[in-house]
Amino acid sequence: MKRLSKVARGSLIFLLALGLQPGNSFTTNILPKTNALVWQMPAVEAASNRNEFCQEMYNNMVERKEEFTIPYTGNTSEIADNIEGIMEQVFNMRATKNSDDYDYLRWNWKNWNFNTYSNGQGGVDFKFNIIYREPADRLAAVNQTVKQVLPGLIGSNDFETVKNVHDYVVNQINYDQTIQRFTAYEGLLENSTVCQGYALLMYKMLTDAGIPVRFMEGYAGEAHAWNIVKLNGKWYFLDATWDDPITGGKPVLRYDYFLVGSDKLYKDHQPNKRWFTSDVQAAYNISPTDYDPSYAETEDKKSMDEPTYKTVNLREEFRKVMVQAFDEAKSYDSQNKLAQHAMDLNKKVIIAAFSGMSDDAFNKMLADENGAGKLIDIASKRFEEVIFNPLESYVDTKEYETLSVAAMTKFTETHKMEGLTATEAEALTDKMMVQITEQILDDKLHRLSKEHTTNLISELTQSFENMYK
Repeated sequence: MKRLSKVARGSLIFLLALGLQPGNSFTTNILPKTNALVWQMPAVEAASNRNEFCQEMYNNMVERKEEFTIPYTGNTSEIADNIEGIMEQVFNMRATKNSDDYDYLRWNWKNWNFNTYSNGQGGVDFKFNIIYREPADRLAAVNQTVKQVLPGLIGSNDFETVKNVHDYVVNQINYDQTIQRFTAYEGLLENSTVCQGYALLMYKMLTDAGIPVRFMEGYAGEAHAWNIVKLNGKWYFLDATWDDPITGGKPVLRYDYFLVGSDKLYKDHQPNKRWFTSDVQAAYNISPTDYDPSYAETEDKKSMDEPTYKTVNLREEFRKVMVQAFDEAKSYDSQNKLAQHAMDLNKKVIIAAFSGMSDDAFNKMLADENGAGKLIDIASKRFEEVIFNPLESYVDTKEYETLSVAAMTKFTETHKMEGLTATEAEALTDKMMVQITEQILDDKLHRLSKEHTTNLISELTQSFENMYK
């Protein structure tokens, strides 16, 4: 228990070091390798090497199986000591004409753990438990809906298809200001999701339409996601989320980030740094300029140059200013998902609170030279009081102790770990300890978010409103 408590404190201290301060940020550090392989190996009764093990992992995960066992007759430490590398290899596997794997799978798993058992046949069984953001039944619903909708969106050429899918996604989804929905399912069938859901739905629909597309993660004032799409031999950026601004009123369909080049996108979007490695640059010929459909001026062409409604959207312009400010602030690269989730939630609460202000109060705030800074400080302080402080106190509760002890007890009882050296066993235990601790705290953060986010946004919006009556 002492070791678990120490790990928990370490996670929270890291969060506190980031400070939950305006401008502090970080991006995810999980980028797919460029040259993914098309794996078509048959299933095997027992994996004997890393590639066979990865194939079995892929076969189970692409079907969204939540519990499965892989018998392994090779060197156990090759798998147990490099499970993150194994998962990375699985996420880089894809089958022809399959939109359920590759980027879509990578961004739809939530958590995993595994146990090892001696199988009595000279090998070890790896038993996995995996939680998916979009489990099998929801994936099936997405695929069925896309199958029904997509034929009506196929144009006379790839450009028209991309435009039709873009318009469908933007019109179908409202941005989830509670920051609780992350999947294509929630965007497609519940009509609300965050940027991850927008980008995943774009990825699935364009992949099913036969158009090369990738899910790209990075930073745009906060952790953010968008797509790159290949047309006429070059890749272009497409951010459906930012083409669907939060207006607080009549919906708006824009083309500000529709098939744009790097010259424009890099002004306010920063892809994960690994998108800039030499192998990625070689594999993806990203255009510096926007895509030119090269057809006569028509009403369709005009619609790409103008928003559907011509009203000037000061909130959207302000959002861009905020994004620029966040970009200029010092950022953090971290694989600490707990910290990522907390920081992401804090920033999105702030943006949602600004979006809820009346036009009169919003305009008065803009006229105040230090208005935005004052409101951000207030929001960050309240976030710390409502979310972070209870999370920190949770480590001292009986519930946390019970959950952590139970999880570690189960781990030690179920892991026979035959074939592992003492060092290997200790390393595996420490790794599991970190995962257990972060998962418990992340689950608590999720519950705190679900319980308080809506009220916190309303409270902050009202507070902002009162300051600028």
